[in-house]
Amino acid sequence: MPEIAGKEVGPIGLEQALEAMRAAIHNGSSCWNGAKFYGSHDYNTLVLLERYLAKYPDDADKIVLNIKDGLKPETHQVDTSSENTRRSLNNCIAQLKCPKQKIDIFEFNHRDPAVPMDVAFDLIDRNCAHTKMVVVEAELFLFSTDILENSIAAAAYTQYKILVIAYSPIGRGILTGQFKKFHNLSKNLLLFSFNFPRFQKISLSAITDEEMAEIDAILVTFTPAGGRYAEFIPTNT
Repeated sequence: MPEIAGKEVGPIGLEQALEAMRAAIHNGSSCWNGAKFYGSHDYNTLVLLERYLAKYPDDADKIVLNIKDGLKPETHQVDTSSENTRRSLNNCIAQLKCPKQKIDIFEFNHRDPAVPMDVAFDLIDRNCAHTKMVVVEAELFLFSTDILENSIAAAAYTQYKILVIAYSPIGRGILTGQFKKFHNLSKNLLLFSFNFPRFQKISLSAITDEEMAEIDAILVTFTPAGGRYAEFIPTNT
């Protein structure tokens, strides 16, 4: 099992997971982020939450639940069509098995490549003319600050007061020390199929040279700096 700060980190048992979730609620961390594809079909975020609510049903009203899916079962690709959205959302609700717990935010984990960006932006404009959009989720962390640099977050907040729920993975393994150099990446790694720019050789070399020596200081200042438009959450609960 891998270690962080001298402590083993890896899969834990169900009861320990439920205890951690209960502790999160007691300490005010009630915005929970997950996905139907976080885990297997039989043991994913929704299954874990279903078992938690079976034990603590009164906590349902305390949780703001953000769930991702929208993948077509046969291709595992994002499909934002009305038909697939309804199918996906209904499946998530069915797997949750808790009438008291609503899904507050439902989203796709990536944009649909079949839908042009201008069409997506036009849809936001038209929706905001009829209802209030409160939040959207976007990736925002030390190695993914695009929405701050391209003014997307500022425009969404300035025009429509839309806040960003910041999906913040811990550097896809960089901050854990798992990947220090390009040759640490296995060619079979799923990250390669996504073709993330941050995992190209020149990008990873730049991140892991002098900057890594100051990583703690950078992290301490990053969250307050991005806090104007964003509410930060852990990778998932």
